[in-house]
Amino acid sequence: MGREKRTSFTIIEIVIVVAIIAMISVPLVISFSTIGSHRLEAEARKIVANILWARQRTIATHQHHALNFDTVNRQYSIYKSPTGTVADFTTANLLKQAVAEASLALIQANLWIYSPQGDSLGVDDITLSDQGRSKRIRIFHDTGYVKIE
Repeated sequence: MGREKRTSFTIIEIVIVVAIIAMISVPLVISFSTIGSHRLEAEARKIVANILWARQRTIATHQHHALNFDTVNRQYSIYKSPTGTVADFTTANLLKQAVAEASLALIQANLWIYSPQGDSLGVDDITLSDQGRSKRIRIFHDTGYVKIE
């Protein structure tokens, strides 16, 4: 009687294949888990860029500007504000509108940027949160400095 050819895998071969698949999949799991924090960081940078854009525009045009945050709809708008009041929040004065990809938490809804120096009044902190993570944007009114924490 001769030996029959085997047609199945041994337990060792199966364990080795599973170990190789596990080693290959670990970096993928790690990279997918950091997507949320990268998205939150990108959203914070977008808001900071829009605040700085409004400040630069205020200084260049010698006109007040304002940012109005709508926390319910996760969006904010940038307006020219000739009078420096809420009455300026009209479509004629609307410069830019943006949708936030994270929820916004603010104490006040408006950030006013005044001409000619670009100093501001209103929102001190903007907190962005998404999937249990959060980023804080601090606004220093006297200097115009904006910082992500």
